[in-house]
Amino acid sequence: MEPHIREHAAKVIGELAQKDSAEFVFEVAAELPMILLCEMMGVDQDRRAEYLELGTATASFEFNETFVEDQMRLFMLLDDIVKSRQDVPDDTLISKYIHGEVEGRKLTEPEITQFFQTLSIAGHETTRNTTAHFVRLMDEHPIRRRCCSKTSKAGSPTRSKRCCASRRR
Repeated sequence: MEPHIREHAAKVIGELAQKDSAEFVFEVAAELPMILLCEMMGVDQDRRAEYLELGTATASFEFNETFVEDQMRLFMLLDDIVKSRQDVPDDTLISKYIHGEVEGRKLTEPEITQFFQTLSIAGHETTRNTTAHFVRLMDEHPIRRRCCSKTSKAGSPTRSKRCCASRRR
C-alpha cells in the first residue's frame, strides 16, 4: 500500500507545485487522506468530489450553517454506495462489512452506513488537522524538520538517535 500512497502524494504535491498559491489545509492535508479513504471504502471516482465536499462540510460543523443538510446528504451518498455493493462483493471495506460478520452477526445497512459516515467525518477531520499541524510545526522548527527528513542508505525515512532523544525531554 505504501507505493500507492506515495504515488497519490506525489500527484497532490505535483499539482500544488504548479500553483502560485494554495490553501494547504484543504488542497493537501484534506485531499490526500480523502483520496485514500475513497479507495479503501469503494467510493467511485465520479462521486469523490461530492464525497470530499460533504466530508469537508460535516467535519467543519462549527462553521457550517447547513450542517444538518450536509450530514443527511453524506448519509444518503454512503447509503447509496452501501446498497450498490450488495450484489457485487469486492475488496473494499464497505463490501467486507456488507458480506461479512461483526461479533457473529451481519450488520444492517443503516449500521454500515452510520459506521462509514462516522469514519468519513472522523478520518477526514483528524487526518487533515494532524497533517496541517505537523507541517506548521516543521515550518516553525527547522531543526526538527531536518531531523525528520534524514534518510537512511536504503532511501527510507529514518530519525537520528540524537533527534529522537532530544524529543523525549
